[in-house]
Amino acid sequence: MMLYCPQILPDAWTGPRIPGARFLDPGLAREPVEGGFRPEALPCDPREARRLLNNFLGLGEQYRKPGDQIQVQSLPHPGLAGSESAIQAELGARLGLGNAPASAPGDAAAQETARFVWRQRSQLLLLLAQHREERLAESRELSQRMAASLSRFDTIIGDGLGEGLESESTDAEGVDLEALRLGRVAADFAVPAEDEDPAPWRPVLGAMLCFLPAGTVLVTTEAALVEALEEGGTVFGPAGELSGLSGEMSAELAAYRAARVTAVDLARAAFETEAVVPGLDPGAEFVLVLAA
Repeated sequence: MMLYCPQILPDAWTGPRIPGARFLDPGLAREPVEGGFRPEALPCDPREARRLLNNFLGLGEQYRKPGDQIQVQSLPHPGLAGSESAIQAELGARLGLGNAPASAPGDAAAQETARFVWRQRSQLLLLLAQHREERLAESRELSQRMAASLSRFDTIIGDGLGEGLESESTDAEGVDLEALRLGRVAADFAVPAEDEDPAPWRPVLGAMLCFLPAGTVLVTTEAALVEALEEGGTVFGPAGELSGLSGEMSAELAAYRAARVTAVDLARAAFETEAVVPGLDPGAEFVLVLAA
């Protein structure tokens, strides 16, 4: 299976489309997204996922920077007082925030609880990434529609303001008449289409690790991810020369660089440390393709 990474929505992907590649579906919609990959046994069903996301977003309104919401670790401790204390307590309990209860080594029940909590936290991170991508897409669409409307408005009434602009760009007072056009002014309200990141790639990749089947081919445009792996010793080469890929997949990826990586490699890149991810098979292998 080929999966785009770390983008969740097709509109957020800026690289080339690879036939057969899918986007991860974090389970917010009632039915699986067509052409997407919804992992089996997600911790939260769509109804619970929606409730968890809404609660977290409501609590996150107190953050100064919207991007901080993607960092689940910044959620206030459930013991803090305030009008949102009940939501804080529930989220803290569900996401394993605060002081975790001590468990003896080899405690199977505690390990399973830790695995479930980690997966639930990871699902929330993916839901937040999807939410952010949706809001950015809406903002871009709104700015484009506004610019188009103002441009049409210029066309309709522009003969009054615009007559003479072809021969003279300023009036007697030296005012830049062209700069007064609403179409020009609208550009100041535009939302950057290329420079705005949908979400930080590190936490999204770390969250994806909980749900990736071994052998998944990850397709990315994140050069920083490749650089982080190369710093750890991973060697990238022509994807078409990588053994183990199907003939069709090798042909589709022949123009790009790729490497085999382990779950530990990806976790190290995502968390910038030797992180222990509950339930993650450290020997699981994947292929990472830089489609850029």
